[in-house]
Amino acid sequence: MRITTQPNSNGTQRFFLGAFLLMLFLQSCSINMIAEFDQDSLEMTRLLAKRVDYFYTRLSYQDEIDRSYDKYESIYLDIEVSLNELHLRQESRRLNEFSLTQVNILRNLWKEDRIYHKKNNTLSDFIIKRHSGQFNRVFLAIIQGEQSKPKSKR
Repeated sequence: MRITTQPNSNGTQRFFLGAFLLMLFLQSCSINMIAEFDQDSLEMTRLLAKRVDYFYTRLSYQDEIDRSYDKYESIYLDIEVSLNELHLRQESRRLNEFSLTQVNILRNLWKEDRIYHKKNNTLSDFIIKRHSGQFNRVFLAIIQGEQSKPKSKR
């Protein structure tokens, strides 16, 4: 039995097989670009987490009748301004969309909590515990996310 092949068909087959494997490999490899680690952002986030924790802890030490919104309005404002500062910092960093999204979650939670407190003019122990826990989880995610970013090679 005689097998006939076209000239150089073996080389052509190898080329297409190699090209196919290369395309398959490149498709399975994706490069996710993220922002570099930023010590100032990490410290700013830690400080803000501490201030929010202090706020809710201070509230919890008061009797529910003494938790009127007016007593805490200036603290809400101070923390909101700090959240806006953190947002601006994250927004100015290249390839930092994920951290920016997390900070936006913080800002929205803070505004919702302020509105809730103003509307009800007090916060129950349950609400304080729930809201404090929400903030702790988001702050922890931001801190861990920042710590996992690649360090600058400079």
